[in-house]
Amino acid sequence: MYLADKQGRILASPTRNGDTIRFSTRKLPGGPACMFLVDKKGKRVGDQTGYLLTLPGKWSESRRQLGLSEQRLAAVDSELASARTARTESEKRLVASRAYVNGACVAPQMRAIPPKPYSRCASGDECLRDAIQMCAAAAFGAEGCGKMLSEINISGLVSGPACGYAAAMMAEQKYDIADVFTLAGIGAADDLGDALMRKESNALAQLLGGVIRAATTKIKYDGFVSCTKSLYDRHYSPIRRWESDANGIRQEPALAVSRCSSALAEISSLGGKINDLAKSRSAAEQAVSFQRAALREIEARTISRSPACR
Repeated sequence: MYLADKQGRILASPTRNGDTIRFSTRKLPGGPACMFLVDKKGKRVGDQTGYLLTLPGKWSESRRQLGLSEQRLAAVDSELASARTARTESEKRLVASRAYVNGACVAPQMRAIPPKPYSRCASGDECLRDAIQMCAAAAFGAEGCGKMLSEINISGLVSGPACGYAAAMMAEQKYDIADVFTLAGIGAADDLGDALMRKESNALAQLLGGVIRAATTKIKYDGFVSCTKSLYDRHYSPIRRWESDANGIRQEPALAVSRCSSALAEISSLGGKINDLAKSRSAAEQAVSFQRAALREIEARTISRSPACR
């Protein structure tokens, strides 16, 4: 026998277990429907009273609820696994921390700061002043040096007529002469320009002399800037690196304590989260078990005839 609708379409095949015949309800319509027992040819068996089935809709809803419960359980499992992984990583960071001692965060001993490197200038300001003083004299000469530095508002620069002398003494006594940009070619061009401009009888020579002076002015300025940057970087860079390294070493103990405390806080927070998720997982697992039992109960129900189905 088979289970068919009013139109004689076979919808479910039977399975027999002793005197009990079972029909799979998974292929039946979702809502209530009248079903009849039919033979292989679709002819109704017995009287014309059918079975009013309400189980297909209940089965579909039960399956839906079971699916939702399983999704919730999978989501909790994923979140729980992530939280446990995060806690493990925090524990690794804590164990590796120099500040973690006997379950607490303690500032470790600071590493020794290496000696300050030797430099001809002791600070960034001094290095910059020296570079400007010497490079201005090299680029603009004694007279141009004084005028140039009088326009720069930096304390400690020697301007005026003493500019060139101060730069020469500094280059000879404090720095290697090779350190200073000697713009000999620019000086020669200036001399040539001055000589041509003094020849009043030759208008072309005066014009060429003015052109040469104008062209060397920008070259002088570019040379001054390049010279200043080169000297400043050469003599202050070792100090700057040492200052950066020394500051990093000084900050290490406090930074180690901060990272240790952060790791402890993360572990504590993740521990609470893991406990909450474990409880949620237990509830989700119980919901899945309940829905599976409900589905099995629906699938095991028997059907009975109804006068409404004829």
